[in-house]
Amino acid sequence: RLKAMAQLTKNSGGHMSAQPRHSKECCVRAKIFASVVLYFLSVSMVPIYNKIVFAGQYGIIKFPYPMATAGLQLGASALCLVIGNIVGHFCTPPERRGGSWILGPALQYKLKHVAPVGVLFGLKYG
Repeated sequence: RLKAMAQLTKNSGGHMSAQPRHSKECCVRAKIFASVVLYFLSVSMVPIYNKIVFAGQYGIIKFPYPMATAGLQLGASALCLVIGNIVGHFCTPPERRGGSWILGPALQYKLKHVAPVGVLFGLKYG
């Protein structure tokens, strides 16, 4: 009986309720699930989008520059990640902020170690 009472939670009116509380774990699992679904949908849509654009289907004018499309897709992804990082940094309470963010003190260090890979990736397309 004590275990059953321990599982009961008080709602805002002070009455006992057998409804389970929403925990952080549930929220984390929902975020992970949403992220995985979004990833699989976006990964699936890129080849379909490319086929439609490069073949000129559905009334879209054929676009014969695959490298430009790849650059636009990579640039749009990078821009979304940068904006998300900045918004996440400023929406987090100061006491919970981590030291690493895109415009943080280690920006030069990050650019120094990421730039060579980016340049080589760009040369590979060229």
